[in-house]
Amino acid sequence: MARLTEAERTKICDLYKQRRSAVDSQRIDEAQWRTFKYVARQVRRHPLVIRDALVAKGVIDPRPPNDVSEPEMRKVVADYLSGISIRACVDRYPYSYSTIRKVLLYKRVELRGRGPREDAGT
Repeated sequence: MARLTEAERTKICDLYKQRRSAVDSQRIDEAQWRTFKYVARQVRRHPLVIRDALVAKGVIDPRPPNDVSEPEMRKVVADYLSGISIRACVDRYPYSYSTIRKVLLYKRVELRGRGPREDAGT
């Protein structure tokens, strides 16, 4: 996933806040996911990229990952910050790729992207 610029993050946060104030929040999770998808369409990004940007800016709180102890989270974060990839962490720890990503997001670690990517045909 391509890394976002600060301007893109700000736009995402503004769109999210506008949309959330207009959405009925009876069913929070579903409404929030619909909002991610709405913002994603506006800026042509994946909804998970939108969620990650909102977490990074502190607009929404990250969910704590299930079944990962605090000491294990610290180890994963330390390994990632030392330059080890998420895939290598998957091999090293008994957690899935998505769980390790959740740990990093929960600890507010900025994920390393793959750099800018051309949007093919869009």
